[in-house]
Amino acid sequence: MAALGVVILAYLLGCFSTGYYLVRVRTGQDLRTIGSGATGGRNVARVLGPVGFLVTGAGDLAKAVVAVAVPIWFDLGPVAVGVAIVGVTAGHIWPIQLGFRGGKGVAPFVGSSALVAPIALAVGAVIAAALVLVSRRLNLGGLIGFALTPAAALLLGAPVPVVAGIAGSVVLMVVAHRSNLRAELGAAPGSSFRIPTGRSLRPASRGGRGGG
Repeated sequence: MAALGVVILAYLLGCFSTGYYLVRVRTGQDLRTIGSGATGGRNVARVLGPVGFLVTGAGDLAKAVVAVAVPIWFDLGPVAVGVAIVGVTAGHIWPIQLGFRGGKGVAPFVGSSALVAPIALAVGAVIAAALVLVSRRLNLGGLIGFALTPAAALLLGAPVPVVAGIAGSVVLMVVAHRSNLRAELGAAPGSSFRIPTGRSLRPASRGGRGGG
């Protein structure tokens, strides 16, 4: 019963789309109609530049930390922690109040993993960075590297339900990035490296390379 309450709370926290509300307050625009249509930091940067990118990332990291800290603080056990990780990632990607159109899940994955398995996350991040540099494909290399985080967490002794939660978050990230992966694989290597930093207010694309 506790796990059910935790996953609902985590999902609702995940639904707070920092980038969407930041752009709405600052410009009055709907971020879902701009650029990639995602509500994550990379798309916010199209409108608000690097500061918007950083503020959005900080907000999305914070909500994940809070969502996962609740079951830890109340000592609800590893199952509750695992479902919190999945719940906050799902809420970020599919926020109910925004018609289930949110971000790509990277920030909540990083925030929750940093809290429960920081060394494993660091291992995954290093591998992701290496793969991105070698392949020159940001989404593919990054996702493969992050996908190794659950294995690293398991080897480092994290509880199995927590590892399962991290793995579930990775699966949700991959699902959210499927259009980006298709576009990236069909483009020249290196085309997805650029993080937009101007006020590019072009309409949202369904399968653009812009990511979150």
